[in-house]
Amino acid sequence: MNVTGGALSRDKDETIRQLREMNSDLADAMRIVAHDLKAPLRAVANLSTWIEEDIQEQLGERLPDDTRRQMNLLRTRLDEMDSRIDGLSRYLGAGRTNDRAEPIDVSALIAEAVAQVNPPADFQVVVASAVATVLGTRSLLREVFVQLIDNAVRHHHAQQGRVRISASETADAHCFSVEDDGPGIPQEHHAHVFGAFFKLPRSPASRLGLGLALVRRAVSAHGGQVRIAHGEARGTCVELTWPKIPSAPA
Repeated sequence: MNVTGGALSRDKDETIRQLREMNSDLADAMRIVAHDLKAPLRAVANLSTWIEEDIQEQLGERLPDDTRRQMNLLRTRLDEMDSRIDGLSRYLGAGRTNDRAEPIDVSALIAEAVAQVNPPADFQVVVASAVATVLGTRSLLREVFVQLIDNAVRHHHAQQGRVRISASETADAHCFSVEDDGPGIPQEHHAHVFGAFFKLPRSPASRLGLGLALVRRAVSAHGGQVRIAHGEARGTCVELTWPKIPSAPA
């Protein structure tokens, strides 16, 4: 009997268990901090409104344009910070769910994702091939399609664009591709776009750089993989695998 090998295996399992517990505790703590930051932000926003009203009452006339612009800018910055905190909370919670795996009607789920993103009227989202019912956590797969469609729409260079979703399968996994006809992602960024808070140079300042990071966490939680298949001038194509048997929860 290989006693040493058995001991090493037990030590490895215990180390993995401890790391998972530490990661879970850290994520919980970060979400609590993020939640607690929102209250003072709301207080500052309310205070700015009251100050503006008081100044206007004391002046007895409309605020000067410069002052009004500065107060509006202050509230805009507060709204951006609030949005960043929401994004951080979503990122920390991505892939952590108590929902059970269930059969998912992917076609219906994609329709829900499109409705949530609400692209411009001339922007097409086309399901190019039959999409099978898959097994998994519905909230995870929904997050994947919401983020991929939202990214394609927000980073497109025109109001009239197209997203093409196709599916296939192997013996072990369902495979999906989400392809757009937008400006594409330069090759040098392909290794980084799934990292948290990574933003392309052309991204608006208000964007958090969490969309593809959320996709990666959700797909990884199910045991799958995601990659940029291509992303140059002909648009961006994201491919992902969704195992037919989900991974055990972390």
